[in-house]
Amino acid sequence: MQHVNYDIIRSARRKTLALQVKQGEITVRAPIELCERYIEKFVQTKSAWLEAKVNEQKLAKSQHRISFESGSVVPFLGENKVLTIVGSSTSNVSIENESLIISLRVCDKQKPRGNNQQEQAQFVYEQWLKNQASIYIGSRLSAQAALMSLKYKSVVFKRYKARWGSCNNRAELSFNYLLMMCPKRVVDYVIIHELSHLIFLNHSKEFWQLVKQYCPNYKEAQYWLKSHSLYIR
Repeated sequence: MQHVNYDIIRSARRKTLALQVKQGEITVRAPIELCERYIEKFVQTKSAWLEAKVNEQKLAKSQHRISFESGSVVPFLGENKVLTIVGSSTSNVSIENESLIISLRVCDKQKPRGNNQQEQAQFVYEQWLKNQASIYIGSRLSAQAALMSLKYKSVVFKRYKARWGSCNNRAELSFNYLLMMCPKRVVDYVIIHELSHLIFLNHSKEFWQLVKQYCPNYKEAQYWLKSHSLYIR
């Protein structure tokens, strides 16, 4: 590995360097005062290990990736649906019993993400997921916030590489719309997790106590996300 691309996350509380490889992306966690030259040298000494780890994760992801073609299985709210791709005058997605039907517009002069049918199907599916997330997660979020007597300023739905949700000190929430591929109980956990950050903007003992109060089986949800993340993302 001649050149290593990585992100640096600095912390005033951290005393040592640490490397993390997740989803094929490298993150260096470093003390706030440590110079970038030292960090670069440290990363280079670990370049062989990092290259092997990145390649391993990319291979695992490719082997577990959903194939967007008729007959494949795709999850929606934790339920596996058999995928059917058909031609249509408009692009949309519909669910009929155990089938998920992706209609692709025929003779579209501006086909999304190239001419490959699988890429088009994935594009249409993800746009539909984003809309479904706005409806389903938006409703669950509103109900859970009321139950916890909490208020948030705004919420957005995006696709993230390495996180399921976020909350900042301005009470702005965001959620990964790929959560719509997870079981409902897992979606609820992520909602409770982010709402709890409105009170504790950290992962302290008090934070986890609050999460457990509203989601007693949160560790099971965490395990599900960890074990299925390669497939979903």
